[in-house]
Amino acid sequence: MLVYILLGCFAFLMYVCLKYTNGKSRIIAKIPGPKGIPIFGNALQVDLERIHKDLLKWTEEYGPIFKLNFAGDLVVVLNSYDAIYEALVTKSADFAGRANDTFRVQVLAEGADVIFQDYTDKVKYMKKLMLQGLKMYGEERSNIVKITQSEVNLCMDKFAAENNEPFYYDDAVETMILKILAEVIAGVQFKDEHPYIKQIAEVQAKAGRVMSAGNGVELDMFPWLRFFGNQNYKILTEACKTRNIVLADMRKECEKSIESNHSVMGVFIKAQRDPLTPHQISDSNIITASANLIGAGLTTTKGTISGLFLLLMRHPDIQTKLQEEVDQVVGKDRNPSVDDKENMPYLQATLIEVLRYLSHVPISVPHKTLVDTSVAGYDVPKGTQVWTNIFAMHHDPSLFPDPWQFKPERWLDDDGYLVSLEERNKAISFGAGRRVCVGEQFARTRLFLFCATLLQKFTISPPDDSQSPSPDPRDFPLGIVLHPVPFQIKAIARQ
Repeated sequence: MLVYILLGCFAFLMYVCLKYTNGKSRIIAKIPGPKGIPIFGNALQVDLERIHKDLLKWTEEYGPIFKLNFAGDLVVVLNSYDAIYEALVTKSADFAGRANDTFRVQVLAEGADVIFQDYTDKVKYMKKLMLQGLKMYGEERSNIVKITQSEVNLCMDKFAAENNEPFYYDDAVETMILKILAEVIAGVQFKDEHPYIKQIAEVQAKAGRVMSAGNGVELDMFPWLRFFGNQNYKILTEACKTRNIVLADMRKECEKSIESNHSVMGVFIKAQRDPLTPHQISDSNIITASANLIGAGLTTTKGTISGLFLLLMRHPDIQTKLQEEVDQVVGKDRNPSVDDKENMPYLQATLIEVLRYLSHVPISVPHKTLVDTSVAGYDVPKGTQVWTNIFAMHHDPSLFPDPWQFKPERWLDDDGYLVSLEERNKAISFGAGRRVCVGEQFARTRLFLFCATLLQKFTISPPDDSQSPSPDPRDFPLGIVLHPVPFQIKAIARQ
């Protein structure tokens, strides 16, 4: 054992030395950044569970761009709207790669998914297939809205069953999201008690734990640890095995009605069977692409709803104003509809502000430069890992005055209408450019229908004689996304 450890340490030192002496490091050296310590660079200077706070501190010191060194692995961090827009939109092709060479990503994605792969022609084609399955227009849009509203209503029934008493909302919300995703992504309807609901939730929790900022890093630095009983490796591989079994079974269900199945998985299966398809679609492509949508859809929606509850409890005046708009536009006798959206600017503004204020994905999935390029006036060589620090950008006082104040009205003009689309796009909650989130419109629809229905039926209040957690995202721990610690709410039925 000692021999293997010594060999591993020697290999690590050689790896670091090679990283420090390559041409890339000399080019990036011109970019400002915090001074590190020998060998480890900045790796020991960050709190991985609060890295968004460390990056915020360095943004205030170094400005729109700085570099970090993680034991020889160099990262360029972009912090301003202009720098992020330049990379993601203006030079989208240059920055469309993914930092997918880490061991954890290779295990999770199998080199076959969409989120973690470079932007090849095949990935572009797979994104197109995803969008076909997530049609947010015409008849298919109506079907997705119907599925969403049905599950939202069931979730509201669970809230009502608590009889105005304090309760933990997590299971009800998680089940709602997973059932929506299962039906839209695979065309499969599940009852609450179906074992797959619990299994998918457990897979996400396990994979999320190992893939989070504060866990599993040792596997990226020392992949050979997997041969010595590393617990995180065991958890990740078990999660991936269960994921593959569950999604393979969901595929079988999907195939039973393949001709009429217009889900994401159905679209992929038809492309796989098509002899004229421009790119061969493997079974692993179908599994991992579906897992991308389920994983991203669950973690981000659940995190946003948790933050929404905290903000509604801390700002009862805003909650009252939202309820007044819902009452005026929707009333009490019907469900909210997506068609109501254009007549509810305050609710739309609130949801935009929730996403900006929380910034629950503080650092988007790391990008990688595919060519030698530049950003914010600095050269960035090919193969460089680039982080877009959405958390710092969304709390930039020059872009958003009083950034730590939750103010939905910042997204409204003097007449109470939404500001221009150009202004709204300064909130980059779903990314931008070639790597923009394919599920953005689907996610916005889920959030709108959930929030409108919630406010129509309930007032969200803190538990009696207890203080709910702070809604300030600087206090949230970072897993896959920023998420507050578990807390209770009271859903007071409105008369």
